Amino acid sequence: MGEFRTLVFLFIGLVIVWSAPPAAAERRICPQVRIKDGRLDLNANEKVLVCGSEKGSDVWKTVPLSQSEYHLRTYLQNRGYPNPTFERHGSELWVWTGPRLTVKHLKAEPPAPMLDLSRKRLVIGYPLASEILDDVTNWAEMELRSSGYACPNVGVQGQAWDQSVVINARPGERTLVRRLNWEGREQLHPSVLARYSAVRMGEPYDVRESQLTTARLFADGLFQSASIQARCDGPHADLVLKTSVGKPRLFSFGFGASTEELIFIDIGLRNSRLDNRASSFTTLLHASQLQQNLSLSAELFSFPFWPTVFWGPRFRVGREYERDYEVVNARAGADIGRRWDQLKARWHARGGPTLNYVNTVTGVGPSETSYLNWEASITAASHIYEFYMRDQSRGWLGRLDYRGQRSEIGSNVNVDRFDGSFKYLWNINRYSPPLLVLASRFQGVAVNANPIDLSTKRDLLPVDYRIFWGGNENLRGFARHRLNNGGLGFLSGAYAGFEFRLVEVLPYNVQPFLLSDFGQLGRKRLTLDEPLFTSWGLGLRWASPFGTLRGSAAKGEILNGDLSTLAYEQEWVYFLSFGQEF
Repeated sequence: MGEFRTLVFLFIGLVIVWSAPPAAAERRICPQVRIKDGRLDLNANEKVLVCGSEKGSDVWKTVPLSQSEYHLRTYLQNRGYPNPTFERHGSELWVWTGPRLTVKHLKAEPPAPMLDLSRKRLVIGYPLASEILDDVTNWAEMELRSSGYACPNVGVQGQAWDQSVVINARPGERTLVRRLNWEGREQLHPSVLARYSAVRMGEPYDVRESQLTTARLFADGLFQSASIQARCDGPHADLVLKTSVGKPRLFSFGFGASTEELIFIDIGLRNSRLDNRASSFTTLLHASQLQQNLSLSAELFSFPFWPTVFWGPRFRVGREYERDYEVVNARAGADIGRRWDQLKARWHARGGPTLNYVNTVTGVGPSETSYLNWEASITAASHIYEFYMRDQSRGWLGRLDYRGQRSEIGSNVNVDRFDGSFKYLWNINRYSPPLLVLASRFQGVAVNANPIDLSTKRDLLPVDYRIFWGGNENLRGFARHRLNNGGLGFLSGAYAGFEFRLVEVLPYNVQPFLLSDFGQLGRKRLTLDEPLFTSWGLGLRWASPFGTLRGSAAKGEILNGDLSTLAYEQEWVYFLSFGQEF
């Protein structure tokens, strides 16, 4: 526990030191303008108007001091300096910014009970500047539009005399969605919208659901632009979806890196309009040091009376190289699936037979075998999780998977594998932006294989029916797939992981977090062994404009250890990734 207390104190000290404001100093922003106190950073366009530009015409090479003073006064007032002073000393303009006003009060006039002002962060104590007013305006409009008020009128002003930000909100009537009209779909069948729309008729208007709908249409490459406008008619809101059809082929290229897979690359090509029901064909290539696979899949919406149901042929070939095994495999199958929205969540279900080829090159497992199995999955993500997916601050995501094979139908063993996983994110106190986020994830795995416990028949069981844990996906205090039962893999597992993350406190939105993991594994079916594997540590998350960068240090420990755990090291594991999340 002494190491844990040290990490907590380090965590607190990092926040205090990093968030301390820089000391003020005199500085020259260009040859003719000198800031005598305070700090003023100008963007490129502002600097041209204040200082001139060598690249422009002769008119802009030299800016009169009177013009510099006029623009500087405007920029300073917009940044919260209401009374700057200026002096001219020869060819120079000296500027004293004066005291910077900070916001002392956030209030609504007239009172607006539907706006909980106590949940709005980064206003009180911040400069009374135009960007603060814009931020409060956007927040108030989003709060109202997410609560059923489709056509609010929001005005925000700053009052220098009492250092207040005042919201004047006229939300209008609370509205229910009456209809959603689609303009600009060209040849696409109207039923296509049923599997993309998060909006439900007769429910209170929520602008987040409108934005989700357009984001889904855009992400799948169906349109080059999409937007939804609301028109209010008393207690009803009529929505108009306007789309502009672009090329149906979408090429994607992404890359990431981690200390586990090193550099990995994902390349995708998708044709999202094979027909007027927006059937699609997708090719995906993933390549890293540990995994290489190519998958081809289609979603064919060929059922005229069930617009959200599809037939999904698929093929995948790949290679996996881990600490305990190397496997080459190929899979071909066909599913019946469905995509739909219900209970404020997006659902995706599919299932069908799969013909498998597996060759275990190294490690325990079948060599050169083929078998038929059945696969099914159902995934659900709350609309809130989907909307805040980049921020990773609210909502839930769940998934259930089944895989099974029978000796009577082209297999050597009878075996079933059941996987369940669930992630839940809490924005504690619902602050905007979040202050503290508690992230949790849970997983349970059960492999039901009657004749297979610790016997030599384990080599009949393909690798993907066995459990290898450790690494960033679960127990972060142990190396990737290090918990391996001597290379045989486990048949049962239960896991819970947590992160407690601090948001929007450190500069550049760097987010420190504390982490902990707990897991138990079982060498026999439907049984967990006594040893408890735990991890604890800390890390940093940065949601950069190009992707999420995460780093963590976690200590693995084993409670109630026995002879089976002597091979596992209890040590610090360091992890760094780009493009991956909790």
